[in-house]
Amino acid sequence: MQWQAIPVNPAEAVDRPSIPTATPRTLDPAEATALLAALDGHRFGLPLRTALQLLPALQAHRVVQDQQCRDVGALWNNLDLVFATEVGLPLTSGWVRKSFYRLLDDNGIPRIPLHGLRHTMATLMLAAGEHPKVVSERLGHSNPAFTLTVYSHVMPGMRESASTRLEEALVMPKAPTRSSP
Repeated sequence: MQWQAIPVNPAEAVDRPSIPTATPRTLDPAEATALLAALDGHRFGLPLRTALQLLPALQAHRVVQDQQCRDVGALWNNLDLVFATEVGLPLTSGWVRKSFYRLLDDNGIPRIPLHGLRHTMATLMLAAGEHPKVVSERLGHSNPAFTLTVYSHVMPGMRESASTRLEEALVMPKAPTRSSP
């Protein structure tokens, strides 16, 4: 084209291939419940649980961690970490990941990446009917539209549920009938 050897660029007639968006791997409700049960008492139970729920247990964890700090005294590395080793040092991602995969394997739960817990939480919240704005805020997304784009795979069931609720809301109540004496 640039040398004017051909009059038309044949590449302009070709449709660009579309790249399918990947659906994040998540746990189903039964698998998530099994994981939560397996996390009770586990060394990394709370850090992993916070990826699936955020919850008041973090406050209780802080109390336990403060006691742990007092117990080890001068050996504690005060780095003000939410999750730390027994002496206050950062947890390594490899250590947590290996422990997480071992926990999944030991409990017959399919392997998902650690980040899959975040996707599981969002998917289950949306599937349970939570408002996308709330899910978006929980995930730290700047815009609910982004959340809806990422989690559109949850939407088909929500559309059916919304249609049912709309139909129920639009049904006119029947006028009370008078019983004849």
